[in-house]
Amino acid sequence: MKILAFLLLLLLPMSMHADDGNRADEALGCLERGNCCMADFDLLHAMEWYERSLQLHATCEALRRLADCHYQRGDYRQALLALSSISDDSLRHADMRLKYHCFARQKQMDSLFVWGGRIIETFPLDAEVVADVASKYNEAGHSEQALKLTMQYHQLDSANVYVERQMGYAQYLCGQYAEAISTYERLAERGDSSVIVLFPLGMCYYMSHDRPNAYRVLRHAASATGHANATCLAKLGIVATQMGHDDEGVGYLQQAAKLFLPDDEVMALIFETMGDACLRMGNMQAGVDAYLQCLAHHPDKLYYVYYELAQGYGALKDAANERKYYRLFLSETAKLKSTEGLEEAMAFARAKAK
Repeated sequence: MKILAFLLLLLLPMSMHADDGNRADEALGCLERGNCCMADFDLLHAMEWYERSLQLHATCEALRRLADCHYQRGDYRQALLALSSISDDSLRHADMRLKYHCFARQKQMDSLFVWGGRIIETFPLDAEVVADVASKYNEAGHSEQALKLTMQYHQLDSANVYVERQMGYAQYLCGQYAEAISTYERLAERGDSSVIVLFPLGMCYYMSHDRPNAYRVLRHAASATGHANATCLAKLGIVATQMGHDDEGVGYLQQAAKLFLPDDEVMALIFETMGDACLRMGNMQAGVDAYLQCLAHHPDKLYYVYYELAQGYGALKDAANERKYYRLFLSETAKLKSTEGLEEAMAFARAKAK
């Protein structure tokens, strides 16, 4: 009896091991069938096979495959849940990237920056993640962080277009216009003529008071958008008028006004610049119309627009409106601190407003 009991004890673990082995083999078979479904883009049935595989024998590979299915189906919470079952020390590069993209899709920015940082720390040459994290920093108003990140990558690889774009944009946002110009010009020399390079490059020249280069580059940027980007057209119109190309500048500003969503501040600036240019060209009626549009869009009455309107109406021989707007100008400027130039304009307005 003792011998029989001893033999049974020996056989029991062997039976259990054999059963575990069978379950592992069956789980592997389910995993392979899931992979076949994935190859046919059949995510629904692939998920069923991966879940069956996990029920039989939980493995990291089945969890990864299931997480990928959930991600491709847009269920980012379930994808993250599947990945959370894999211990951190077993996470691969692809697992970390999948987590990162799930957080990005859900706009969970704190988690995105944490996992982006972990990926970059372990894989510093993952340019796609570096560029994407930097873009998120730029969008969130943390351009200093974006600049630090992209500069670190630049020391390892100075020719990655996507990272260089974000570095240039971070330099622009940080007010480092000369550095940004250098970065963007390098990209342009390598053939990157996209509007996301040309527009900020033009703005860097503009902010550096280099109107000729701002005008040159912004014209290319406007062409790259098919003259369909309101902001680009507005900036180009302003620069063109500052360069003395009033007729061309008014054309750009008119196009921008048609494209802009109702934004009072932007529309007021467009019509004010348009009015200035029209008066300089001697087109007084168009100038007056533009200034009236400026006032309609601006929540606060602009005293200098009143003055320009009065001058425009004076040139049109409309004495009633000339007096009206000189009086409005005087009413507004009475509240302001006196300056030499303002006093001279006020004296002129008093004489005309009688």
